[in-house]
Amino acid sequence: MGYLLMLLNCFMAGISTVMSKNYVTKTASFKSSKTIYILLAHPLAAIYFFIMSGGNVPLNPSTLLFSTLYAFTCLVSVIISLKAYEKANLIYMSVFSGAGAVIVPLIAELIQKTHFTTSIYFSVIARLIAVGVPLFFSSSVDKKGLGICIAMFFSAGAGGIIPKLYAQSCAATTNESFCFWTNIIILPIVFLIIMISNDRKAILFDMKKMKPKHYAPIFICTAISNVSSIIMLHVLTLVDATVRAVFVSSVGMMITTIISVFVFKEKFTTVQLISIIFSIAAVILNVL
Repeated sequence: MGYLLMLLNCFMAGISTVMSKNYVTKTASFKSSKTIYILLAHPLAAIYFFIMSGGNVPLNPSTLLFSTLYAFTCLVSVIISLKAYEKANLIYMSVFSGAGAVIVPLIAELIQKTHFTTSIYFSVIARLIAVGVPLFFSSSVDKKGLGICIAMFFSAGAGGIIPKLYAQSCAATTNESFCFWTNIIILPIVFLIIMISNDRKAILFDMKKMKPKHYAPIFICTAISNVSSIIMLHVLTLVDATVRAVFVSSVGMMITTIISVFVFKEKFTTVQLISIIFSIAAVILNVL
């Protein structure tokens, strides 16, 4: 069951990738498009989780702590991702975020003395090789956007471990409550950033100029992200964070590659092919 849910998450992430990149591309002429995305996505998400919980969103110190940590992580992740869609190749985005999602949870679970089978360790090694090949053998031209991808590495790692720690917490409330308060905590942070910036007028101007077709990806991606968050939290109660990270990042990389090559016509190299082969090997080793 856990693997089916993770596979579903991967396909949903693929749809979100297409929508997000299209949003960044088609709103490139609007200076505040990324800020508008964040401004609208999180209130929508909070409303969604409030409805999902039937209005029951209890808050205790544990939930507040994890929601606050995850709020900062999510906000940084969204900012980095939107910038990466503008600057980096989709395949490299998948490579770096997948590496972070694997390595950070593995280190955390090794500290907790979690036991893994030999095949899991080989799976992680295969995933790291898949990451190392493009890192060391790509041309300087193909490494465009490398800096923002490195940032994705760390944000993906943090984004994977915080929900796991929350799920393990005895004092935790419901998943919907965790997600609701995460989005609520993000809102004042965003508004504070806007208030101290000089772009307030530009934001209002761009919001008036943007058409419904520009806003549609925000609504769709937010809905996908909300459902994916609930699925992810449920999956983390069924499998270890590292198992999830290896499977999701490897399958996700393959889906992203297909999107990159056939949807957005990005360059596809032999180095990327080798990386994909090792990603497939990681998935096979992961399920043995």
